[in-house]
Amino acid sequence: ADVLFSLLKDPDFIFINTAQQILSILSENEPKVRERAEELVKSSNPIEQASGIRILEDDYIGNPNELAKFEREPMSVEVRRAVTEMYRIAGSIDQILKYANDPDKEVRSNVFESFYQRDGIYQSISGISLRNFFLSSDKEESERCNIIVDRDGLAIKLSKKVIFLKKKVILKTVVRK
Repeated sequence: ADVLFSLLKDPDFIFINTAQQILSILSENEPKVRERAEELVKSSNPIEQASGIRILEDDYIGNPNELAKFEREPMSVEVRRAVTEMYRIAGSIDQILKYANDPDKEVRSNVFESFYQRDGIYQSISGISLRNFFLSSDKEESERCNIIVDRDGLAIKLSKKVIFLKKKVILKTVVRK
């Protein structure tokens, strides 16, 4: 474990994900490994902090609201990548959508990957197939989109952006129609 922890400090270490996975497994049964991972989460070094989040991933996947504590302060790109990865794995679509327009490609990739993982779970609503859903704009253009129905609303992924309609917005729209 000591060797693996020392390697996490090297940004050029190509097997960092493997080291994080091994330490994650070890942290389940080894209190000292867990303590060191918790220290990494508190680190001012963004690479170490992101590693700590990934090592303790089971804690965060089981309780995605815990990740919100990282959002209270400006996050480095490494931490945003780790946080969105945990949101993606946990299936927290309402929380990951905040990062749909992030400047970092890997962060946006985590957002869009959550759509691919859930694509097809809701095959139809009232007989409308969601796999062949097209959204048209006022410019008379249409594009294929993916839709996810989440407990907090409706997420629509277009080719370049994501739109999230909260339950309250949908209900107000339906009532007005």
